[in-house]
Amino acid sequence: MATTAQGDSVEVALTGREGVVGLWAIFDAPGPNHEAIVQNPGAALRVSVKALREVAEEDPALRTFSMRFTHLVFTQVIQTALCNRLHSAEQRMARWLLISQDRVEDDEIHMTHELLGKMLGTRRATVSLTASMFQRAGTISYKRGRMKIVDRKALLEVSCDCYQVVKKATDKLFR
Repeated sequence: MATTAQGDSVEVALTGREGVVGLWAIFDAPGPNHEAIVQNPGAALRVSVKALREVAEEDPALRTFSMRFTHLVFTQVIQTALCNRLHSAEQRMARWLLISQDRVEDDEIHMTHELLGKMLGTRRATVSLTASMFQRAGTISYKRGRMKIVDRKALLEVSCDCYQVVKKATDKLFR
């Protein structure tokens, strides 16, 4: 999430089992100006910057992966900016739920309305209204802090093309 000095924030990219947080370290770039948030439980590996740089210098597969993943992150950032500017709250939330489901490989996503509002750059009330609309339509179900995708096909119909752009890039880069 990127955050302004005033505390406003918005999601810029999502990663799951296919990616890494802190890729800047491989490229010997300055540290991030954003915050990484763990949204769902799962396993992860933690590697020191020094060890990662040493391996990256010697391992062509890691370099290739790093470049591919960097491309995917750029694709996500571009599509997220476009989506947040041009698409409705319903489209943005459908896109976000679909990308998240792809990353966690589960129908259930741990997410409060407040945090999802920050991710989508909208008010919590907008998320609550949209989630309620999706729930009434049978697309999702939710309880405090947990959203379950019930009808993925319906979410795909509501989502804008931004989801497909990210999905195609992910599939192409990591088949």
